[in-house]
Amino acid sequence: MDNFVDYDKKFLNFSMRQSLLSKEDEIQYIKNWQIHKDQKSLNKIVSSHLRLIISIANKFKNYGIPINELAQEGNIGLMQAVEKFDLNKEEWDLFYSSSIYNNAQVLSMAINKKFIFLGLENRLIKIDKKTGFIKEYKFSFLGRINDIIIDGKEVWLGTSSGLIKFLWKRDL
Repeated sequence: MDNFVDYDKKFLNFSMRQSLLSKEDEIQYIKNWQIHKDQKSLNKIVSSHLRLIISIANKFKNYGIPINELAQEGNIGLMQAVEKFDLNKEEWDLFYSSSIYNNAQVLSMAINKKFIFLGLENRLIKIDKKTGFIKEYKFSFLGRINDIIIDGKEVWLGTSSGLIKFLWKRDL
């Protein structure tokens, strides 16, 4: 077991030491991967995003899934996203593994220009489409979120507990 803990510490230390790529470098590495299947380019992209992947994985470590498994899910999702990256538009095709919401059933979804909202049992997940930042709102009073409507700065939830209104301080 100590070897496993040491491995996790080494992996986390390695992840935190990786440098971020410039947009130009990232696109070049993606191009090298998509066109030439250059493994070093894919490794460089994945390595440069490890801090983000670990950061997101840490938000879900209390669900009983080991951090290294969550990180692996993130790495797989990133590799799939690299494959789908649109070189013409230079845009990511967003892809989120179901592990971000503990493989729960998504009951409802709403999307606007900035965010993706997922309604689950007792939880609302907000994903920033530009940054990929994920915020989870977990409240037992929510119940089953069957519908989500975005209206200005208000997000209305049709739940098994009734109609609930969230107000957002920032623009949606």
